[in-house]
Amino acid sequence: MSKKKITAVVYCRVGSNDQAGIALESQQKRLELRAKEAGFKIVDIIWDMGTGSSMERPGWRAVLGAARQRKMQALLVDSSSRISRNYQHCQNELRRLGELGVLSYSHKNDLFMAQIPRMAIKTGGGTDMRKISTEELCTMKDVEGLVIQDCGGDLSAWVEGINSMLTEQGILRNGSVFQNVSVFEHGGRTNLLFHMDGVDLDMGKLAMWRIVTYIQFSGTWLSDYLPEQLGVNMDEKPQQKEKPSCPLIGQDGNIFNLMGIASRTLKENSLADQAAEMWDRVTSSGSYGEALCIIGEYVNITSAEDAQEQSSSFEMKQSN
Repeated sequence: MSKKKITAVVYCRVGSNDQAGIALESQQKRLELRAKEAGFKIVDIIWDMGTGSSMERPGWRAVLGAARQRKMQALLVDSSSRISRNYQHCQNELRRLGELGVLSYSHKNDLFMAQIPRMAIKTGGGTDMRKISTEELCTMKDVEGLVIQDCGGDLSAWVEGINSMLTEQGILRNGSVFQNVSVFEHGGRTNLLFHMDGVDLDMGKLAMWRIVTYIQFSGTWLSDYLPEQLGVNMDEKPQQKEKPSCPLIGQDGNIFNLMGIASRTLKENSLADQAAEMWDRVTSSGSYGEALCIIGEYVNITSAEDAQEQSSSFEMKQSN
């Protein structure tokens, strides 16, 4: 399923007729290229002439009209000065557009608002991102998180982009970022779950951001997603599945050997999905110790000698 493109209006302004023509065309070309790179669908291109110290301009009124009529989800400008050279006026207009569900992006990245093109930056911030099954997701009834739906392309870039947006808007505080992110598939969509545990958040601002940007990101709370999309009964306590015993102590300590034994144990206990999930997590882990801890989440690690004794005891009982 292809993600619906964000609709955008390109706004170009010069201060006087003497600056028109080439200057407006130059701005337009830069923004058309930026829109193409970001995957936006341009629905209108508006040229404006007038001083940057006043907002009473026909072109800008056309921008606000398009926003009120829900014709646009994003505004593209060459720089913040194209909206206004007065900082407070610029911020007031950005806030007005935000309340109408429109996010604003500049070619020069000098707006207070977040820029979608930042999503193209690969994350290097040490975020722990792992794939989970919907079965595992359904057990997360006692935690809260932000679900961003229908994410395409580079998922690490999505994580970087969301962290950047929320940091710039004062939602992520004191240098805090989402470091624990889960990836899951449902209904033909790839979704990201941003876990909130240990994250310093302004929840009031996050709630408002989620509403304002819903068209772009389909953001929802995990506590709403589970019952609405997966039919989870939030009042019912999740059943704890007993982990199968796996004789790893005393075996060849090569991690691939241990993974193979654990994987076979899971499959023998009709847990093939968990076996595949464990394999993916272990091969993506950063150390031998971390890999062992992950294996221990899926199986009850026991001694090979204990398993052999139990097998011998069982065989003796059978012969009797």
